[in-house]
Amino acid sequence: NTRIKFVLLGNGPEKENLVDLKKKSNLANIFFFDTVAKDKMPSILHSINTSIIPLKKLELFKGAIPSKIFESLAMKKPILLGVDGEAKELFIKDGKCGLFFEPENANDLSSNILQLFNDRVMLNLLGENGRKYVSEKFNRDLIAEKFWDYLLQQ
Repeated sequence: NTRIKFVLLGNGPEKENLVDLKKKSNLANIFFFDTVAKDKMPSILHSINTSIIPLKKLELFKGAIPSKIFESLAMKKPILLGVDGEAKELFIKDGKCGLFFEPENANDLSSNILQLFNDRVMLNLLGENGRKYVSEKFNRDLIAEKFWDYLLQQ
């Protein structure tokens, strides 16, 4: 679907292979950009509909929570999460902030991309859920306050 645009930021180990694949496949809806400064991320996140958060299918990553999740959700951008384990439990099952796809499963990811593309109500609802969830569960001020109260009780 050429109406769906993909923006890939950064310089990961597969970037060169992906750029070559884009050229060979003559894909005009994929855009590559080098790493950007952190202060530029809000404007980039503002311009997208969702963030894809993929990790390899490794046992090691079942305890991983990629930090880019928080930035996306704080800006009401739902996530397509390809991270099994703790991140899936928190952000998909508990927070209802996005959709899960099996890590390294392109068909599963494609299906979820199309689902969000075709269902703007769901897209917006997941974005709102994400903002609310990270504000309530991952607010640094609230976490620090609770920790301070805990220390005072000891």
